[in-house]
Amino acid sequence: MRKLILALVIVFAVTAVLPLIAQTQPMTHKKVSDEMTFATDLKFGTHVLPAGRYRIDCDHVKIRFTNIANGKTLELPCEGKELDKKAQTTELYTQLGADGVRSVDKMYLRGSAVEHVFVR
Repeated sequence: MRKLILALVIVFAVTAVLPLIAQTQPMTHKKVSDEMTFATDLKFGTHVLPAGRYRIDCDHVKIRFTNIANGKTLELPCEGKELDKKAQTTELYTQLGADGVRSVDKMYLRGSAVEHVFVR
């Protein structure tokens, strides 16, 4: 009888704790990357990236822009909604600001299921 009660207590404890553990574990997403050449300076949020060739990496927490020529990096949080499927291509949606600098409103990174947005 004691073994049965002990077994029930263990089963109850495991079933009560597993959902809590599952909630605290970070989701694992495959890191995605691509390379792009910006013909003009681009503003991502409040940061301006000069024209040049960049490697773009996203781990679903941060998105990183690395200038291939000089190695300088801009790291921003991944913000935006989850998409139903991964983007097939890398796309930037921009608009010309009053200051004459193009601002990136949203970005789809090939292989990522996040619509990246950049708050100004």
